[in-house]
Amino acid sequence: MAIQYARARYIKRSDGGSAVRQACYNARLAMVSERTGERFDWHRKRHTLEHHEILLPPGCPLRLADSSVLWNAAEAAEKRKDAQVAREVILALPADRDITRAHRLEMARGFAEQHFVSKGLAVQINLHRPHRAETGEETSNYHAHLLISTRRLEGEAFSAKKARDLDPQVRSIGARPVVAEGELWGEVWCQYQNNYFGSNGLNIAVDPVAPVPGQHLGPNHFRNPDSERAKDAAARAEANAEGARDPAVVRDRLKSRDQVNDDPVLDLSPSRSRPKDPDEHESVKERAPKRNREAAHDHAVMQERLRSGEQAFGPALELFPSGRRPRDPNEREHAKERVPERDLETLRKAALADYVPSGWRPATVEDVARELSPEYADRVKKDKRLHGLIARAEKAMQYREADARGYENGVEVCWWHMNWAQKTLHVTGLWRDKQLEEYERSAERAWRSHHRLAVRRGTLTGQLAVNERLGAAVLDAIRPEAERVLSQRQQEAEAARAELAATRAAKPSRNFARERTREQDRGVDLER
Repeated sequence: MAIQYARARYIKRSDGGSAVRQACYNARLAMVSERTGERFDWHRKRHTLEHHEILLPPGCPLRLADSSVLWNAAEAAEKRKDAQVAREVILALPADRDITRAHRLEMARGFAEQHFVSKGLAVQINLHRPHRAETGEETSNYHAHLLISTRRLEGEAFSAKKARDLDPQVRSIGARPVVAEGELWGEVWCQYQNNYFGSNGLNIAVDPVAPVPGQHLGPNHFRNPDSERAKDAAARAEANAEGARDPAVVRDRLKSRDQVNDDPVLDLSPSRSRPKDPDEHESVKERAPKRNREAAHDHAVMQERLRSGEQAFGPALELFPSGRRPRDPNEREHAKERVPERDLETLRKAALADYVPSGWRPATVEDVARELSPEYADRVKKDKRLHGLIARAEKAMQYREADARGYENGVEVCWWHMNWAQKTLHVTGLWRDKQLEEYERSAERAWRSHHRLAVRRGTLTGQLAVNERLGAAVLDAIRPEAERVLSQRQQEAEAARAELAATRAAKPSRNFARERTREQDRGVDLER
């Protein structure tokens, strides 16, 4: 299921935290902290890693796509002994049957780009699968670690000042610090997931928060049902199950979500879910407020009047604002006499003749040329498609290069870990380190993929240049005709707008017409 769990925290030196150690743990790599000289190695947990990548703002050097380089630079930018060196956001990823690894990666990547990379920060994304997914003991603990820099990247290095504008505001209430303003990451993640599911046609929604909210267990407590936190989680689950059987609790939850009106007839008790006996049904109807039945009757009468007057009085209804229909026959005849000779809807459409079909901006010569020339329209479509393909190729190149740099960093770490005898045997081929060979082959594959993408980008760039030249030639040939048609449309639109303004000015005030009809309905003679 999809849940809205998201947890944010700072990596602080005052708590013994290290950005290099956290990045190493998240990526399941081996790194050396240049500030302290410590070496961290989490290769033994690589079976839980689904994906690793680093997202950088545009214009940053590719050398920062290496985790070791990036986070050692982040550590070097901080001078205080109690500095906040990084920020981490953990997102619970859905484990529904319809969700694939590509979906989870796209969700985590899009969330990071929208909230952090677009604001100039560097983000390391690591997707983790359940720790015991192979044995089937854990199937739903998919999650993403977003390790975020606290400073923006400017050119070749981190900025001199931290991104304080993105930090939550903390105020003191008494002696206790409280976060006064900031992102509610759980709510933000919930809304992002629902938007993603809807845009991708997935029939999934984030589960709402239970009446008794649960707490995050973590892998250790999850595997130990005798721990205090696991027992507390079981008690909370039992309380929620008991509340689901209580009609009063269900009603309160539905009302809090604006799904139930305060109807005195509504009764969610088991014996009153739906009356089956006709006599019982009649008794329920009698207990309903009389005004509800009167309102339903008035609504039915009004709907019948609308249907009967729609065809008979057609354009005359334009003179009555807020969708009101004339009731008095004399008033209807008077309205029919005041209907303009030219329909207002036609005038409104003619007034937008010099705009694009969607109506959001004025049309240009290029817009008219696309309508007149199918060849030019095809060239414009192809131009947009080629731009998209080039952008995708460049993005893929960044990912492949980041992978290759990461594998090369793994080669360096393995080489640093070997002694001189092992290095000599490895170079001569008498003995080969398996982990080192795997890193070398992976780096070679990543660089080959990067080269193929570079060749594809070059081909697409050439096709784009040719298509732009051909499109420009077609536009030059059809430009005089497009300019003539656009000028004619502009003249027609100006005339229609002038006629529409005159028609509106000739009408009486809408407020006066509304008040006049209201007073007539009350039987008041306005002529006195």
